[in-house]
Amino acid sequence: AGALHTCARLIDGTARCWGRNGFGQLGNVTAAKGTLVIVGGLAAVAGLAAGDDHTCARLMDGSARCWGRNLGTLGDGTFTDSAAPVTVDGLISAVDLEADASHSCARTTDSRAVCWGLNLYGEVGDGSTATRMSPVSVALTNVAELAAGGGHTCARLTDGSLSCWGRNLFGELGDGTATSHITPGAVVW
Repeated sequence: AGALHTCARLIDGTARCWGRNGFGQLGNVTAAKGTLVIVGGLAAVAGLAAGDDHTCARLMDGSARCWGRNLGTLGDGTFTDSAAPVTVDGLISAVDLEADASHSCARTTDSRAVCWGLNLYGEVGDGSTATRMSPVSVALTNVAELAAGGGHTCARLTDGSLSCWGRNLFGELGDGTATSHITPGAVVW
């Protein structure tokens, strides 16, 4: 579920979305609010992740498609909003997707993390605050799981440890500070 829209993957590998459609986040520009619509051009959907105004789908082949508002969050190298799913640049081995209001991330088959989108607080995790319109690598290995929040991202590693990066105004990175980080840092127990 996103901020004001929801999507579901059906057993036949298609996706349907409903709710607010101000940026095409339902995958259909003409869809009326409250109408369940089939996201066009998608087949073999393995998973979905919805941000505030965009949605991404992981396909069975490891590629990903995103649609809706594009703050770099669609990962197609542009800032152009799209009601139709667009291909995420260079992502061919995704096993999981996460999305929040301003960025998206994927865990890959080799246990790495890649992220893209608005990067005001370093939530993309590439050591900068530059917006990334295509996926960039996060300096982590052995990633078992990802979670994206309001301007920050966290990863559970295969050894059970946690690492977070991005906005930290309220201590959401779990490192005992209120300092934002542009690269992953360990959660302190």
